[in-house]
Amino acid sequence: YPQLIGDHQIDNVSTAIAAVLRLNELGYNIPKKIINSAIIKTKWPGRLEKGKLKNINIYLDGAHNIDGATQLLKFFKNKKIRVWMILGMLNNKDVFNFIKKLKPILNGIIAIKIPNEKNSYSTTQISKVCQTLKINCISKSSVIQANEFLIKKVKPRTILVTGSLYLVGKIRENY
Repeated sequence: YPQLIGDHQIDNVSTAIAAVLRLNELGYNIPKKIINSAIIKTKWPGRLEKGKLKNINIYLDGAHNIDGATQLLKFFKNKKIRVWMILGMLNNKDVFNFIKKLKPILNGIIAIKIPNEKNSYSTTQISKVCQTLKINCISKSSVIQANEFLIKKVKPRTILVTGSLYLVGKIRENY
């Protein structure tokens, strides 16, 4: 079975297959066996990538725009999963509408600054958006502090870490 998670990956795989079939029409010879193998083996780190923190399911996703938020919303709604979200985002992104889109699946947000990223929203800026949207938000200075808080105080079933591929790339080893 394919390892990519999310219904939107069907569109992505379909596009890739169409491109390969067109290449074959143009004279390339890419066997169907190779296409099938590629689909099964393809992994996309940081895109609904599943991990664990103690017994808590973790999803890492670098979504940073409304389309990405829409796909996350669809994925978690279809599975009837509500999440605590650890959010860090670059300040040139639409954090208000990103959070607003995900509100139906959120139990709360842990706001963090993307590590070593000067163009990250501050935890205060994210908290103000949460306050406007009436979403429970806690600010932490690092993903490690966010994890400790969630493990000790909240004990959620599922955590979603999202808002930036920079964030996900920098914290993946924690999961």
